[in-house]
Amino acid sequence: MKKLSVMMVLVVLAVTLVTSYSFASQQSVKIMIDGQELRIPVGEPKAYVDKNNRTVIPIKFIAEALGLEVDWNRSQQLVTFTDADTTVKLKIGERQATVNGKTVYFDTQAVITQARTFVPLKFVSESFGAKVEWISRTRTVVIT
Repeated sequence: MKKLSVMMVLVVLAVTLVTSYSFASQQSVKIMIDGQELRIPVGEPKAYVDKNNRTVIPIKFIAEALGLEVDWNRSQQLVTFTDADTTVKLKIGERQATVNGKTVYFDTQAVITQARTFVPLKFVSESFGAKVEWISRTRTVVIT
């Protein structure tokens, strides 16, 4: 009987730890762009820190904030961001992209989660000339 009780306690602890880790790893992140907080509408999925410890964000919100055009090719799973000077092509699930035709590697991939395409915030922002800083104490990304 004692063995069964101990086993049950261990199972409950294990489930609690896994659930807590999953929740913590997807806690939302505050994003500041040129001194203004990026507000994602209620009901829309928020930016979060992924399993590779990188902030990912739905493409719609970062593209609008940076003034980028976005094209989504569903059959190729390809996102293309453009402005007057730069074109970035990024495939879902890959750790490489092309920036103005040159292959660039980065440390996390774009994913589809909650029916939205999430892209690496730092990579996309820096590809278009922005500077990106992470303030861990407040879980804030500052883009200038």
